[in-house]
Amino acid sequence: MDFPFKYQCLPSIESIEIFAAIVPNSNLNALESTLSSNELIIARRFASKTNGEAFIFRRALLRILLGEKLSMPPEKIEFRRQPQGKPFLAGHDLNFSLTHSKNQVLIAISPDKEVGIDLEWLDIDFDYPAITAKEFTPKEKQAIRTHEDFYRTWVTKEAIGKALGVGITQDFNQLDATQNPLKVGSQSVHNQPVELGADFFASIAWIQSPYAD
Repeated sequence: MDFPFKYQCLPSIESIEIFAAIVPNSNLNALESTLSSNELIIARRFASKTNGEAFIFRRALLRILLGEKLSMPPEKIEFRRQPQGKPFLAGHDLNFSLTHSKNQVLIAISPDKEVGIDLEWLDIDFDYPAITAKEFTPKEKQAIRTHEDFYRTWVTKEAIGKALGVGITQDFNQLDATQNPLKVGSQSVHNQPVELGADFFASIAWIQSPYAD
């Protein structure tokens, strides 16, 4: 199925493809046929119709991109979740991660690496010290002087957590974004910024195989 709206292919990193899109203002009803019944239920639970349509857009784009990689109809794709909540494809090894902020969407897809991607809009009124006190490591706290520092570090931590399948309630404050690569047990997690524009911060993280050169 062709996606009826524009999206952009950003420069690849390692074997990871990155796709960017902006949620359009036009009618998105045509995309509903690509979603599962559970996804449609979720979309209709949003208090705002705009937010519900944005959810439909994000899920449809993810399904269509994955369907192209797997040569299968997007509506046939089945998602499952690991015990800690990380989504994965049932019956396939393709790895993916989706993030959004405001009307911006990012999707990362890799055939051979666990991947995580995160995106945040720069809110200069956000009171970040309470977050840093609870969720940041001592080294990260030392590096935070501005809102830009905070968001740069936060999206990196989130991307690392997504690659590992660790949520913000699961030792999130032990993930040190100042280390690149970050060693977690036998795993080596690399990260890199994703450039989008002055108002957004984004980062991608991936787990490097211990057998890679």
